[in-house]
Amino acid sequence: MEKFRWGNFDKEKTFVDNSYLPSIQSLQLTMRRAAGQLLKENKSKEAMALADKYFKAFPHVNFPFDYRAYYMLDVYLEAGAYTKAKPIMEILADETEKHMRFYTSLDPDILSNSYQFDYERAEFTMTRLMQDAEKNKDDAFFKKLQARFEPYRVETVENQLLPPGGQ
Repeated sequence: MEKFRWGNFDKEKTFVDNSYLPSIQSLQLTMRRAAGQLLKENKSKEAMALADKYFKAFPHVNFPFDYRAYYMLDVYLEAGAYTKAKPIMEILADETEKHMRFYTSLDPDILSNSYQFDYERAEFTMTRLMQDAEKNKDDAFFKKLQARFEPYRVETVENQLLPPGGQ
């Protein structure tokens, strides 16, 4: 964790071309697996240190958070470090809301043919954020998320997609 150089992704806003994604995703996956193994070995402190490094090395500014952020958020949550997870959850909520606003603005045919999987991942993330806030008894954050995501909840979206009269 101390010798590897991160290439300034953690220090300045950088354009990350898609051609780098396989290498970056390999590094992220390695860190996720290692953190998971550390948790299995009851080494929560070390797992959280690796999660800290992960979020520092792959900051939101260069690697916008999406459903994949939960792989490392779970390290904090499983280790009982909700206060470390919450700032990332707040950023993830912002990003998820932007995605849901886009997906629900689409024609239903376009959504189902081109973006259905992405929509479902964003919906999953939205649900997980609320569940984790509720599970950790963060009532204020839970209510904030609930109000924020209400327009994008499945029941609400389905009603928006129905023509007048519900037929």
